[in-house]
Amino acid sequence: MGLICTCDSVLPSLIDVTCPEDMDQVVKIAFQLLQDSPAFADPANTINLVTSWATLLAASDATKITLSPAVANVVIPASEMVGSGQDSNESVNGIGYNLGETNITVSGEIHSAQQAVVDALDELSCYSDATLGQSKLTAYFFLRRIKGVSRVMAKAGALAGDYTGFEIFNFRVSSPDNQGYNTKTKYMWSFTMQSDEWRNRELVSLAFNPLGLANA
Repeated sequence: MGLICTCDSVLPSLIDVTCPEDMDQVVKIAFQLLQDSPAFADPANTINLVTSWATLLAASDATKITLSPAVANVVIPASEMVGSGQDSNESVNGIGYNLGETNITVSGEIHSAQQAVVDALDELSCYSDATLGQSKLTAYFFLRRIKGVSRVMAKAGALAGDYTGFEIFNFRVSSPDNQGYNTKTKYMWSFTMQSDEWRNRELVSLAFNPLGLANA
């Protein structure tokens, strides 16, 4: 939320929706440490090519990317207004004040995972601890394949073709949820994102199926 004194004297030109853009279903997540420069930068490391991802999956330094198993029931909730003084004597006419937006918690499930997979995922919590105010962990979201086209959701940089992951905090994996006969064993996971982290979000069509990617 911007301060009123920073507003321009002319309203911004809003862009009409000419083509709908939906995230749709998240099916896999790629994790990477926070980078000093864009992890993907045209033309040397193009985000839509499988070779670019393979290089980072095989990296042995801080640029390394690691993949989650297939994920289900992923929910990205909307932020909500943080307000104060509404319908009270604390504000003019009782209208209240818009103080900002809430942070959001992204959640989902992993099904039938071996314990070694869960243990490895749990180690991500070390890099995403919010105690210091900045996370060391970022995430890219792979979306389901529709009509033969897969997409990844990443954060666009200042230059065309530059992309990084979204900063995430407090990653966690739950203990197992087992409901017994003929059911899947589920592990619930979640992490927190700041509401403005979605700025510069971009959906990029991929020249490969991300479900075919594997950790080195």
